Amino acid sequence: MDQLQGWRKWYGAIASLESLLKPIAQGLILSSPAPVTNPSQFDQDLTTVVFTPEISLSGLQSSHLLTFPPVRGEKTTHSPAIRTIPLSADDSLQDEQFCLIFTPEFSLLLVLTVDSDGNSHFDFSFDPEVTQRAWLTLRSRLQTNSPEQLPFIEEKREQFPLCPPHYRLVSDFSRQLLNHLPAEQPVPENHKVDQITTPDVELLQALTHEVRTPLTTIRMLTRLLLKRKDLGSDVLKRLR
Repeated sequence: MDQLQGWRKWYGAIASLESLLKPIAQGLILSSPAPVTNPSQFDQDLTTVVFTPEISLSGLQSSHLLTFPPVRGEKTTHSPAIRTIPLSADDSLQDEQFCLIFTPEFSLLLVLTVDSDGNSHFDFSFDPEVTQRAWLTLRSRLQTNSPEQLPFIEEKREQFPLCPPHYRLVSDFSRQLLNHLPAEQPVPENHKVDQITTPDVELLQALTHEVRTPLTTIRMLTRLLLKRKDLGSDVLKRLR
């Protein structure tokens, strides 16, 4: 099984999301651990809220945000369009990578998790009930960790009534996701890859797609690689 399959789908989904956002005049984007888009590249009113976790090497586990069967304080950055919300060290969302979007035409939740075996999993949903539950989960974090920002963000959220998306929008998103998947590098059966080169090959595969948050991605991939049981002590030492 490809341990990076979920990562490939995540990057494909982010590229697909950018196409969906181009005709959108305004929206609210909540993500972690970093922004999934650059607000300055869109000529729109897109408010971005980033939940920033403390760095740990615990690895991504089962999703605490996407709680449904998968679909098969003033703290601001230099950009006024981006607001940051800290996550406490013991928060169950510390090790999740997610993006929750609200617009006049659709709401969408993207979640990437990694299980205890190091396999990455990607899920998404346009279901208004699912996105609303995710919003309530994140709202509780806002209320606890940055209550002074809650009124502004909640007002933005209420500008976008939940509604089922048009089926063509969901179809276009799914098709573009597949079209934007980073290419896999097949390894011939008679080609032996030793323990030292295997991690490098996997990292190169994961980074063939444009990565907008390289430091975050390197940290997340390091967590994944540290869970492998077939790495030599020298490799583990360098990763740590």
